[in-house]
Amino acid sequence: MISTPTLQPIDHQRRTYTSFPGATYLLPADDSERIRFDTQHKSITRGFNNKLVLSSVTLKDGDKVLDSGAGSCSWLLDFAPTVSADIEFYASDVETRLFPVHPPRNVKLFKASVTDLPKEWSGSFQLIHQRLLMSALTSEEWPTAIGELYRVTKPGGWVELCEASPQIDCPSHPDHKAIRTPEVAYEASDHVIQAAALLPQWLRNTGFTDIHSVEGKFPIGKWAGPDGVYARDGLIGFFRALKTPILSRGGLGFAKSEAEFDGIINDFEHIVDETPNTFGRNYTIYARKPGSVA
Repeated sequence: MISTPTLQPIDHQRRTYTSFPGATYLLPADDSERIRFDTQHKSITRGFNNKLVLSSVTLKDGDKVLDSGAGSCSWLLDFAPTVSADIEFYASDVETRLFPVHPPRNVKLFKASVTDLPKEWSGSFQLIHQRLLMSALTSEEWPTAIGELYRVTKPGGWVELCEASPQIDCPSHPDHKAIRTPEVAYEASDHVIQAAALLPQWLRNTGFTDIHSVEGKFPIGKWAGPDGVYARDGLIGFFRALKTPILSRGGLGFAKSEAEFDGIINDFEHIVDETPNTFGRNYTIYARKPGSVA
């Protein structure tokens, strides 16, 4: 048998990553990532016509809402003030350093993985929100995660899961190398780049019903004004955050040095700023757990 030579890691400036045992999260957990999360939240929300919740869930006093994989809690902090202060909000993530320092009184913060949520949460939540865990979960972990969400959802309750499409429409450079950044990183680590397309079936297999998938299309680049800048910063920041997963594996044929990696991403940033009709897409998949609401 001919052995494949091991690619040597490429020297580069590394960022801070989660230290949660067993975590497979590809992205950093630092102040720059907190800023990117908050900027990305604006872009995602506007792509869904400024709606923070798409399902027909009804929340009443005493109900519990979970933001799973909450990151900086940008969605939770935006949504909580729009409902009764007597609704309890829970946020969970494997990394707590991005959590708000002074959360509202009805918000509880937990260090937990979606693949192993607290046992006492079974059947607790009327609404669960989860966003962009395609960089956090491998193909083996997704079924476990969906099963855990099902377990902790209240009968009759809803889950809303938002994931990104890998497709970026850039009319002037539709095949730019930067667009392949997630694909290169995910394939090497068994993360699922097509999670948005696969989630409806995963939810169905787990027992969820009333499954819907809604596309949120957003412009990318200065040509689209402030909304385009938010989306550009979120996307380009995401590409840059994948530097270590790629270069620590020898570049994976994508780049031979940190300078080359940075050059590819920087070039695409300039291109999207100057290319009208450059768009990306997110998908929110929402579904209900069978049963009646108490």
